[in-house]
Amino acid sequence: MENSFLEFRILGDWSCEGVAMPIKKGLLFRTLAMDYSFFCGVIAVDGTLLTDEGCDLVFENGDFTIYTPTLDSLNIGDCFRFRVVRGQVFYFSQIFRVVPDDDETCKIEYWCDENTFGFPYEENGFRNSVFLPLMLHSVQYPQKEKIYQKSNGEQVVLYAKIEEEWKLETEYIPLEWHRKLIMALSHDHVRINGKEVAKKEGYKIDYNNEIVSECGEKLYKGSCVVRGNSVERNSNC
Repeated sequence: MENSFLEFRILGDWSCEGVAMPIKKGLLFRTLAMDYSFFCGVIAVDGTLLTDEGCDLVFENGDFTIYTPTLDSLNIGDCFRFRVVRGQVFYFSQIFRVVPDDDETCKIEYWCDENTFGFPYEENGFRNSVFLPLMLHSVQYPQKEKIYQKSNGEQVVLYAKIEEEWKLETEYIPLEWHRKLIMALSHDHVRINGKEVAKKEGYKIDYNNEIVSECGEKLYKGSCVVRGNSVERNSNC
């Protein structure tokens, strides 16, 4: 599916891949894939079967849900693909890499109250979750205040609101990941590492600084400001 972070192709159709998608052990990865008929393994990059346990592939709507047991036999840093079979043909995902459970890779969950971007949110309460190399940092606390000055010169705060904002910044990733991340941040509901956020400013890709992968793919960083739902208010009205 065009807007999903999970893709399946015949192995020979994959060109050289410069960046592996991160995934964490012990946490849920859930996205929409094409309607393949049978999940049949986690595969090493060279095609060797690593494990065939722990995955649930819902065929009716392509809801692809990866649970903890799937990655138990893998170590941090291991690369792999998911493999499915449809009829007599095997299809393989892009390369994934197992990463440690730290703050350098964030889990992003996103969904809408209605069907959006090709995702069937209304049908079964579907929610996306994916891992991406990005961080939230440089928290700010923007404030809005209304102050009243009495006749004796005393100032009284009539209203004050304090919010939380973070800068979201990615590592060097392909342009296609940036497009899908912008789409994810444009959903009604977004959580990053469990924190509810909303994109406040336009997402920007830094084209002035690029690196090129061994495959010749250009990679860029991206950033935007996101606002949290945590708001403190004081009202004396």
